[in-house]
Amino acid sequence: MDGKSSGDKEILPLDWVKLGNRIQKIRMERKMTQNELAVAVDYETPISVSYVEHAKFHPSIEKLVTIANALSVSVGELLEDCPQEGRPAFAGEFMNAVKDCDDYEIRMLSYLLKDLKNRLREKESLENKTLENKNPGE
Repeated sequence: MDGKSSGDKEILPLDWVKLGNRIQKIRMERKMTQNELAVAVDYETPISVSYVEHAKFHPSIEKLVTIANALSVSVGELLEDCPQEGRPAFAGEFMNAVKDCDDYEIRMLSYLLKDLKNRLREKESLENKTLENKNPGE
């Protein structure tokens, strides 16, 4: 494991330091040692876990799923606040996600995505109003 990624090219455009910190934080919250996580995700040594936590090694998406499962969290929770880039990074992911979908599936996914976006914005709006009410003078 002398390279940054598990393959010849960058797997995901992520802020690997934030991801590693999040993995370490969740592992410690679970009172799990690096050795225990290494065994759970089939790494040969706990040093591999340390390398991931310190962004010296970038696991594949498959290994991220395994790590998330071992920590009893979703991959989304692991990746929260970790994107390195905004729209350009995710545009390709969206296209890959729907490339094998038929017209009906794409239409349904579009409706769901729009609905989810609206719900997120409503939630953010409510949270902002709550903060404004708590701090009216600021």
